[in-house]
Amino acid sequence: MANVKYYQPEFMGGSKSKAIEYFLKSETVYLKQKLELINGNWLYLNVLAMIAISYTEFQEYEKAEVYYKKILAIQPNYGWIKDKMLPDLVKKMKG
Repeated sequence: MANVKYYQPEFMGGSKSKAIEYFLKSETVYLKQKLELINGNWLYLNVLAMIAISYTEFQEYEKAEVYYKKILAIQPNYGWIKDKMLPDLVKKMKG
């Protein structure tokens, strides 16, 4: 549902603010699982990335940074996050 709300046009019921609520709810569901089941789970990492991307869109840069760092703590060599998304966020934060 989070992806639907995020990517669906507003005139068709899409809402990025609603999407982030669903992404956060998804994170909560994942965190109820055993740690070894979520570490390295690409679906979980994607949820974290979408939370960070959403926070960035809402200019909540500090929250986005927390999520990018969470991803890198789990998957330190995740190139897209390490080399693209986090550096882009840092640039935005410096303004």
